[in-house]
Amino acid sequence: MRILIGALSCWKYQERRDRCVETWMQEGDKWNGTSPREHTIARSVFLIGVPELQAPELAGRYLLLPGPSDYRSLPQRTRAFCQWAISRDDWDYLFKCDDDTYVSIPRLIRYPLTADYIGAEWAPGVRYASGGAGYFLSRKAAEAVARHLTQKEGPEDVYVRDALASQGIPFTKDQRFVALGNEELRPRANNDLITLHAVPTVPADLFYKSHQECTGLEPPTHLDPNPPLSKRLSPEDLRCLKEGQRQLTRMLKYLFEEVCEPHGIRALAFGGTLIGAVNYGGWIPWDADADMLVHRDDFERFKAQIRASCPADCWYQSRETDPHYKANIEKLRYLHAHYDGADRYPWHGGLQVDIIQFWFENGVFMTSAPDHDATIGARLREEDILPSIELPFDGVRLRGFRDPAAYLRVRYATEPLQSERNVPVEKRYPHEGAIRLGASAADRARYPQLYKAQLYKDQSRPGMKITAYPLYGLAAPLEPSPEGRGWDFLCPCAFEAVWHGGPGAGDVEIRLDEDAPGTPSFVQSLEGEGRLTFYPGYQCKTEAEHALWVRGPINAAKDGAVPLESALDTSIFPGTLTMHWRLTRPGQIVRFAAGERFCTILPYPKAEMTVEVMPFDGGMDGYERALESLAESEGLQGVFERLAAGGAV
Repeated sequence: MRILIGALSCWKYQERRDRCVETWMQEGDKWNGTSPREHTIARSVFLIGVPELQAPELAGRYLLLPGPSDYRSLPQRTRAFCQWAISRDDWDYLFKCDDDTYVSIPRLIRYPLTADYIGAEWAPGVRYASGGAGYFLSRKAAEAVARHLTQKEGPEDVYVRDALASQGIPFTKDQRFVALGNEELRPRANNDLITLHAVPTVPADLFYKSHQECTGLEPPTHLDPNPPLSKRLSPEDLRCLKEGQRQLTRMLKYLFEEVCEPHGIRALAFGGTLIGAVNYGGWIPWDADADMLVHRDDFERFKAQIRASCPADCWYQSRETDPHYKANIEKLRYLHAHYDGADRYPWHGGLQVDIIQFWFENGVFMTSAPDHDATIGARLREEDILPSIELPFDGVRLRGFRDPAAYLRVRYATEPLQSERNVPVEKRYPHEGAIRLGASAADRARYPQLYKAQLYKDQSRPGMKITAYPLYGLAAPLEPSPEGRGWDFLCPCAFEAVWHGGPGAGDVEIRLDEDAPGTPSFVQSLEGEGRLTFYPGYQCKTEAEHALWVRGPINAAKDGAVPLESALDTSIFPGTLTMHWRLTRPGQIVRFAAGERFCTILPYPKAEMTVEVMPFDGGMDGYERALESLAESEGLQGVFERLAAGGAV
């Protein structure tokens, strides 16, 4: 049987979720049910409410469900979980629990699933399964909950029982699911209990004690993080290496936790980064670059998220963004450090996260790495890779292969905790070269646009300025607005867009001219409803008293499309610039020419603006009195005098 686990949670309970992930969820991720007596854990997710959602969204470890994220709304989320689940065919039983429930996975996967609704009473005679202890629902039971649990607030476990009873589905009691646990009443090596509901009186460490006793595992052990290293690494080299690793860790956190996880982009640690996570819980002590995989089907969304949020001290390097770059592996580069000897390549040598695509062909694991055929070939299969597991890496939550040991055996012919012991001391040296802090002279000369902040001043209002930092070499051209106010971004290539009338992002078709330069992804359809999203390729900073006004070109109407305006507070930190247009006529071709203005930016005062409405004062007589008062003012009298004398106004 295939078991799909859902744990009810609220956003504020991150610590509880961390305990689940570190213990039973990670254990469940790697259980593939190879024995005939064992079930398979299809997936384990936290069930979180999001009021703005219209439909469920699966985002990594989270199943986001429409509705509030509070305790009272548990029935609503439970029903939404069942509704989402019955639309899928990758499970046979649901197991619903809470974020403060410990689950013994080795016992759960051997449970005899012979009834539709199985759980434990929290008190004798109540005749319903405790939600905290956890309960099983068959597909038949889940369909009944999805259709007949109508209450939105209240005791979720009671309402589940009522919905099932209305359809003639009985409750099967099994007190091995523990509703009110303690030091003695919990899963241990000498009993057969399956869960522990860690109510407030139960210490959190019972999660970990139960996990160790039920799995027979000791806490994870790693290799010595300070082994002997090559004598070629001087004390200054080691200082720079540690600083470089710190910056790369920040980049990994950005990529995995900000770009991939919230947007459901499938990504995995790879190469030395995966080995470091397994063997050290972080960096291989002499490693100086990072490696990750992104699923081929998610790759364009991955790059779009980076374009919209790239840190100001990094840039994304590919053949599209860098005319000097010839390699197939795309990279996120850190601008302010480089590898010694990197000038042997005719492109940027900043610290790098290598970004490689992966996919599966007939169940075989494939990557776009140039050496894939020689090093991995067809020897790893999808079940070695998925479902991915969470791997801590110096405080960052990476995703890793379901069976990292299989990867080590295939790629390096070694076992976990042994691979680095096999490396001779003199070879414990960064293969990319020692890290040097600061940008190299070659990088500054070859990529001046990355290192020279471009300062643009609004000439009509002295002292108001916008500083624009290009994020990559082929950022959109920028020039003063012909109206004398603000600055305009110009299309780097020509394209046509057609909205076919539907609500989805795929209902907009974008056609680039064949002679477009290497920035075809500066315009995307990501939001639906006929919207185009432009990525000029800059982060902007304004002065303390101003925000950034992002709008369409001034006095430049376009048939079939309207620009959408926004204000971006860039007075404290630089903000990544995006511009949106909306296509208004389904079926009409809208063309943007190369060099055409598509966005204007201006400083916008942050001070609160007030409008004074004068009271009505006697109709036309009141207006006449106001005009007389204006005509008698000292300033206007001076204008009249200069006119009478024939002088300049």
